[in-house]
Amino acid sequence: MIDLEAFDQAYAKRQIVLSLDAQLFPEQVRFLNDPAYLKALLCARRAGKTTVMGVGLLRQALRFPNRKFLYLGLTKEAAEEAIWTDVLEKVLLEKFPGGDEYDYNSTSKVLSFRNGSSIRLGGVDASPRDMSRLLGRKYSEVDIDECQDHTQDLQTLLEDKLQPLVNDYRGKGGGRIVLAGTPGVKMGGHFWYRVTKHDTDGEPDPGRLPGWSVHEWASAKNPNYVEQFLDYCREQ
Repeated sequence: MIDLEAFDQAYAKRQIVLSLDAQLFPEQVRFLNDPAYLKALLCARRAGKTTVMGVGLLRQALRFPNRKFLYLGLTKEAAEEAIWTDVLEKVLLEKFPGGDEYDYNSTSKVLSFRNGSSIRLGGVDASPRDMSRLLGRKYSEVDIDECQDHTQDLQTLLEDKLQPLVNDYRGKGGGRIVLAGTPGVKMGGHFWYRVTKHDTDGEPDPGRLPGWSVHEWASAKNPNYVEQFLDYCREQ
């Protein structure tokens, strides 16, 4: 016999997941639907990169029960402000106004869902002990934001620490690592630059590190930014 209550809950959850995409513009949707396991998002400020990362993690956590996801900023506090305060909290309050589907612990910086999945927020420049706590578990997906400002060795972190943690979920809807950032000033041999670099004409350089699916779009593609910019111009 079909458990109608469970069926109704699953259907409602699926509708919520699908409705998340309705908040995104086409470039963001294409980024989320890219099946690559290694993805990079290179955008200027106000282009909606952190929003699409937050929505992506949220819809994965709602779709797949009992999984762990990790979002890394420069610090835990920066991660919380960027993706919890500015993105996830607003979306969740709209989709689950009763607050009974999730719980956010501001001390541990963990967003937990009733289906057993969770999104942990952390800082890449944390102490070695803090990083060991973050990395001492398996994740379905790891997202790293503000890559242009990272001073530690991202390549070693990815290859030696993160990839082994997500590999178990490959072929199961997960196993993904996402990098995001702006065209920063710390270029040269910086790992982020080698993943996303352009040639002298501003075109994607054929010498980019292989294996990464790189997405780019201008801030003007973000309809929210355009409206804010027009409002600013009208006020001048």
